[in-house]
Amino acid sequence: MLRRALLLLGGKPPLVRWRPLDVSHFDVCVIGAGPAGIAAALRAVDYNKRVCLIEANRVGGCDLWNGALQSKMMWEMSNFFAKANGSVARRVYNTTVASFMEPDEAKMRETLVRGSEMREQQILAALRAAAVSVLYGGAFFVSPREVEVRNRATKEYRTVTADYFIVATGSAPREHPYVQTDHKHVVTSDELMMMPLPRSMVIVGAGVLGSEFAAIYARLGKTRVYLIDKERCILPAEDDDVVERIQQTMEADGVVIHRDSVLYQMQAWEAPAAEPGRRSGVRYSIMNKRTREIETYEVERALIAVGRTPNYKGLGLQNAHCRVREGALVLDAFGKCVDQDHIYAVGDAANDSKLVSVGEAKGRLVVDRIFGVQPTLPLQHDFTRITFLSVAVASVGMNEKQCQKKKISYVMARYGFELCSRSVAACNTNGFVKILATNDSKKTLLGVRVLGLNASTIIELASAAIRRKQSAYQLSELLTAYPSVSQAFLECLCVILGSSTLKPGSFPGLVCHTWTPPDYERGRAYAPDAEAETPPADRPAVPYEGRDMREERRSFQEKASHFSTAELRAAKKVAEAVELAAVARAETEAAASPSSSGGGVFPGSFFLRPGHP
Repeated sequence: MLRRALLLLGGKPPLVRWRPLDVSHFDVCVIGAGPAGIAAALRAVDYNKRVCLIEANRVGGCDLWNGALQSKMMWEMSNFFAKANGSVARRVYNTTVASFMEPDEAKMRETLVRGSEMREQQILAALRAAAVSVLYGGAFFVSPREVEVRNRATKEYRTVTADYFIVATGSAPREHPYVQTDHKHVVTSDELMMMPLPRSMVIVGAGVLGSEFAAIYARLGKTRVYLIDKERCILPAEDDDVVERIQQTMEADGVVIHRDSVLYQMQAWEAPAAEPGRRSGVRYSIMNKRTREIETYEVERALIAVGRTPNYKGLGLQNAHCRVREGALVLDAFGKCVDQDHIYAVGDAANDSKLVSVGEAKGRLVVDRIFGVQPTLPLQHDFTRITFLSVAVASVGMNEKQCQKKKISYVMARYGFELCSRSVAACNTNGFVKILATNDSKKTLLGVRVLGLNASTIIELASAAIRRKQSAYQLSELLTAYPSVSQAFLECLCVILGSSTLKPGSFPGLVCHTWTPPDYERGRAYAPDAEAETPPADRPAVPYEGRDMREERRSFQEKASHFSTAELRAAKKVAEAVELAAVARAETEAAASPSSSGGGVFPGSFFLRPGHP
């Protein structure tokens, strides 16, 4: 009525701030419905808490829609084509059959979407059963304890308050310093899998993400793949024997690796529409870091795979007064924001390891930390990793490089799959099991690497053993089924213990050696690199056997000659006086103490004299 009266009188209506109709309060508000956020929300339900889950797009996050699940489905498809082009097909048809098959790209993309939708429905059913409130829309911190949820599709606007907030917004592809993505010719991993297979593609970045896509697209048989690697080998943190086998397999699949090279220039181009045979693509140049030579190539598409960064876009962390450093939230060991006791971050949003399993574990751990009765420790990082390249590569624990860096003496055994009956039956002998154990009487497991068939299954045996600090002796008591790839794991353990059926050196794929630090016998001070530290002034820089003792005696005599006989005699008297005073004080304290038994040891005194009671 007031607004209508003002309009009839020619006045302006008062400006009233619009407020949301729905204001809800929850015990826990999780922002982001990826694997880490879902795990945190469902774990909070176990503590009988009222939970809401906010998602801007679709439940499942990058894991379901443009990440791990879809990429592994594509890896399985490429694995099928590799088998059709490999020795399995030759066994049956005496030739390869991949050349007679043409992949249906539309069907492949449909399969990816259907797989993601199936997992999405399963997760939604679990959330409904747990009575978790799912809110769709972008979350924005208005204050440290209040979040606005805006749904652009329905124009709905809500306000949520909570006792605790858990940020699980995932990550986004890292931008290249000087190459812009156009989402058509130069793309990221977010849109690559929903695009047609290119005839040729260059991948910038030879990390896990870039190497996986290189192996997938090369084995599908329609794409010529180029991989730019600034190091001398891909995956430089891994051991040389592991990397060498991976590179050999990828190059056999047709991947061209530009080693020791950096991207010099990249530009997308497209021919005019009126030009016959119109083409488009990407022209890029690389420079070899050693020779400084520049080479230029043309491909149809470029993938920028230089890592991922936490995604806080539109979150309003400045209103929550959360500190951000170098693009990531500043957190403690439990994922809590250092400036706010009620705000946590998990998964990729915590800038932690980009693994789904670690994100889920960290999500549960954060909730246990908030509501748990028993104190919890930070998540240990001896977790299992698996990378799906031309061969699956699984790892847990330390490798040889890490052991040598920490100066841990170890024994290494490597058992090739060509010696395993199950691998021979599957016609898949490209791989091995590699085990590191302490070079002592205990033979405690330090790390395991598995390449090839059933790598993801075998590595879980090692993961449990390393977490429990079990030894090779304990694991060697296992009795595995026959034929199975786990036999290779068991035989590799027996190689370390010297009780294997096949002895090291009898086959090229059966290797065993030990490594001890160079200073193992005499200690760290006598290492060849001298620990790269300068010895203190009062410690000789030359080892004992190489020193001239006559020169040291002469130096000592010269220092002593600066003091006169009277000065030395006075210093001796002062020392004796201090000693007598300490003895007298101890006797007084012992006499005053009612519990004194008259023993020969005086409390507070380092001097024992004969004759004392």
